[in-house]
Amino acid sequence: LCAGRGRWWLVFDGPVDTAWSENLNTVLDDSMLLCLVNGERIGIPVDASFIFETSDIRSASPATISRCGMVYFETAQLDHAIAAPLIAQLQDPDTVSEYYNKSVPVGLAYIRHACKEQYPTSDVQLVTSLLSTLASLTRDLGALPKAYVMAYTWSLGGNLV
Repeated sequence: LCAGRGRWWLVFDGPVDTAWSENLNTVLDDSMLLCLVNGERIGIPVDASFIFETSDIRSASPATISRCGMVYFETAQLDHAIAAPLIAQLQDPDTVSEYYNKSVPVGLAYIRHACKEQYPTSDVQLVTSLLSTLASLTRDLGALPKAYVMAYTWSLGGNLV
């Protein structure tokens, strides 16, 4: 980390592990020091922020939790309406929106009621994957109808057993 270069964001995505989360307690309090096992102390700039994206906080200690602001979303609260701003950034957003409205709600309903996933996913994950894949494919291939079918198949169907 370099001080004086604007805001720094460190994102931790995955399960909370007690071994490393306890070491972060001094970073998360006012001292902003990372205390290593060997006794070394590393100062963290005041313009550094941390984001922990995790499915649960079972392994986090009360000390760690008390130093963090929490934002919790039920999966049901995050519907696929998040797609609108992502679609607006794509090539030919009107056509993508038409394809999306005809295929995604039906596809998600089918997956949730008639299919088995290798790993559990949320609708938001599948929609984000679809639109990210589509953005990449249209940038590389250009052909929207074919790119949409490929992105849809891989994003919504790629995790099905």
